[in-house]
Amino acid sequence: MSQKTGVPPSHRFTKSLPVDFRFMGSPTSDRIGYTDINLGNNGVTKLNSPEKNSDSGVKVVERVENGVADTEQGNDDSPYSGNVKLVENMPFVGNGDLDSATAPLPSVSESNIGHRWSDINSYAAKKKVQSWFQLPNGNWKLGRIMSTSGTESVISLPAGKVLKVNSDSLIPANPDILDGVDDLMQLIYLNEPSVLFNLQYRYNQDMIYTKEGPVLVAINPSKKVSLYGNDYIEAYKNKSIESPHLYAIADTIIREMTRDEVNQSIIVSGKSGSGKTETAKIAMQYLAVLGGGSGIEYEILKTNPILEAFGNAKTLRNDNSSRFGKLIEIHFSETRKISGAKIQTFLLEKSTVVQCAEGERSYHIFYQLCAGAPRALRGKFVDIFIFLQCNVLPPGNN
Repeated sequence: MSQKTGVPPSHRFTKSLPVDFRFMGSPTSDRIGYTDINLGNNGVTKLNSPEKNSDSGVKVVERVENGVADTEQGNDDSPYSGNVKLVENMPFVGNGDLDSATAPLPSVSESNIGHRWSDINSYAAKKKVQSWFQLPNGNWKLGRIMSTSGTESVISLPAGKVLKVNSDSLIPANPDILDGVDDLMQLIYLNEPSVLFNLQYRYNQDMIYTKEGPVLVAINPSKKVSLYGNDYIEAYKNKSIESPHLYAIADTIIREMTRDEVNQSIIVSGKSGSGKTETAKIAMQYLAVLGGGSGIEYEILKTNPILEAFGNAKTLRNDNSSRFGKLIEIHFSETRKISGAKIQTFLLEKSTVVQCAEGERSYHIFYQLCAGAPRALRGKFVDIFIFLQCNVLPPGNN
């Protein structure tokens, strides 16, 4: 037989109730019962409670939030809104113990909020979710969903333009709080328009570097930006700056090389005019500062103008476009100092020597020789160049 306690049941049981519940009924009642909430087969909420019987100690429990009952809130967007009350019926126990009470099996009744759980199509329309829509010209526009009906949606584009489009053609957009994140992996939706928008957002603020996990995305600013120099090198060396930068990549590889004693590589790729040549120079400058001291690092940097003279040419996209591949191996000693280097070139575009499109030029070395040579020697250079064009190019393209 269970032992009785000196605390009245009315106080003993109410201790375990949540603070946002209140009792509707007589304050002198001894106890309240319980209510089970189950999920039906069709995703509809079921309330398992006995039949209402006012003569058997029935208590009505009403949800209260911020001091206002659900019956007073009237929030249509919430599936919990409406005059929903949990009614239960259990035998009156009085001062007895719960273990000694025998409750009948509860009956099942469907709540009047069940239909709200099955209505999921109108959520985007109610919340006006942002989505990307691709125009016929290929550009992406950020629109706001006004309404959705079946497979069609009405979206509002900038300048007040409203379109009715197929819902499947819309691509979800990230919330505004993620605009301009420095790592693309932080985006909730990693799709083409979201990535392009984030890169453009940072580019407009002269933040040309963005991480994508271990990959660094760099956008050619086509102008001078104050992101380089000894001050920035010292900052990334001392880890006082954490923003994405080529210096951070170079610092990581030199530290991992020292720690693991394994060769490290930086692969620079991109379209013509994207800034590959300048990126390689910037990485070498950082490595030269961290591994400097012997003077060899300056000799390595001086090789760039020579290689560019024989391998770079002006194109329609870039005035200093590399027309060859380049592999630079920098050797470090055990003390992390540069001890030597090896440069290999490959895939030289030989057609640039004699064949140039309109607005393009041959390799820089030809014009540099003409600029510094005497007049007689300069004429011979020009004759040789014309001779090569006449013997290589087809008739009519001399």
